[in-house]
Amino acid sequence: MLLALVFFFGSGSPALADQSKAAQPQWAAELKSEYHARVSAASAELVKNADRYRVDPIAYDRYLNTHMAPLWDVASTTRALIGKTMYAQLSQPRAQTLAAAVESTLRRYAFEGLKYYDGQTFAVHDVLVNQRGSRGWVQLVLNSKLLPDLYLDLMVKRGSDDRWVTVDVRFKGITYVGVKKHSFRELVEDRSVEGLIASLENKNSAYFSKLCAAAKVSGIGPC
Repeated sequence: MLLALVFFFGSGSPALADQSKAAQPQWAAELKSEYHARVSAASAELVKNADRYRVDPIAYDRYLNTHMAPLWDVASTTRALIGKTMYAQLSQPRAQTLAAAVESTLRRYAFEGLKYYDGQTFAVHDVLVNQRGSRGWVQLVLNSKLLPDLYLDLMVKRGSDDRWVTVDVRFKGITYVGVKKHSFRELVEDRSVEGLIASLENKNSAYFSKLCAAAKVSGIGPC
């Protein structure tokens, strides 16, 4: 879902190009193949339906459900944002509620980024996997008719079911978790986890209420 974030920035350079690939394990080919299929399908559908998605939030939300949500491990991102120690202290219901608020926030970013979309296509450019085949990076390249190519890195992990999922995103060496974790943890310290959840939910609710009112739709996600 954070692919949309790159539309807020200038051009970048391949962040993986200078890293050694001598130790690339067999998992690299599997990772590249899996993400190539998913990313290519997402890119093709966005090119085809972007105009519709701008006026139909329900259709765009379904697009995110199909192509973006399955690629993201929101629970792992949430744990990284507030820290492993704090996350381990949460009850399962509270952890699920916080993860849902984070997921809605990422979805909001995708909606906000849609207005910057102008026919760009995106594809897998490179991958890097550790020796154990448990963690890696997928580098995406975004091609624009007018701007230089943009490169965005997805931090991925391989789950117990051998499926690769994204846990963080990096642009020009800066990760989403690295940028946001301090504000998340300060909110937890100042207002508790409930305060963090309330803050996220209020921002998301205000955004989607305004969006859906303008589109005159309700009753179906995200409205």
